Amino acid sequence: MPGTSPRGIRTTWSRQAGATGPEEGQARAPWPRVELRGSRPLATRSFDLGVTACTQSVAAKIFRTANAPRTAPDATETLVAQALLDLENNVPDLKAELRPLQISAAREVDVKGGKKAIVVFVPVPQLKAFHKIQGRLTRELEKKFSDRHVVFIGQRRMMRKQARGSRAKQPRPRSRTLKEVHERTLEDLVFPTEITGKRTRQAVDGSKTIKVFLDQKDATNLEYKLDSFSSVYQKLTGKNVHFEFSESA
Repeated sequence: MPGTSPRGIRTTWSRQAGATGPEEGQARAPWPRVELRGSRPLATRSFDLGVTACTQSVAAKIFRTANAPRTAPDATETLVAQALLDLENNVPDLKAELRPLQISAAREVDVKGGKKAIVVFVPVPQLKAFHKIQGRLTRELEKKFSDRHVVFIGQRRMMRKQARGSRAKQPRPRSRTLKEVHERTLEDLVFPTEITGKRTRQAVDGSKTIKVFLDQKDATNLEYKLDSFSSVYQKLTGKNVHFEFSESA
């Protein structure tokens, strides 16, 4: 006999052939079947919960710092976050190191020759932890994104120069100046190699090109990414840079 509770739960008594209901004085009542009004099948709800849990795991890998975009993660950011989760779950050597790490943003940059590079921005406090595994992590990610190069850069914040007569209580930190942020970005871009020298050339039309010399010992591992370095740095800073390896003495 069906009944309805105040909360909208409908209870229906199930009977087998020859069975009698509780109204006929049977000692043991039949097992009720409970249905939620307007509910979906259990299998569908379980699937949705699994998708939600997966989405939350990907979202947990993205930490928006103060100067990161406040929008929802785009396709590139979701792709990178999912790749990091896959490596964390499937590569035992990286599991412990990757678990606490997050990214703050990611974007694609066009490179010469029709190629692309993925710039992964990471919170500055986590940058050293990324550096410890960056060589292996970069190789694994570039296997997943076989047609794209991957670089890691700290998500730094620039502050404007204080106007004369400003009432600001604290001076602008040097680490927040335009020059300093661009310098640190350049170092992050070419890590783990070291910059051995820089030279600025100015053309007749006034345009400037910065020539950056990298340590020759890393030429074998990084030479294929020099065009990506130039394109990424120009996109982020607006400065034209040419990378080459310094000649060994």
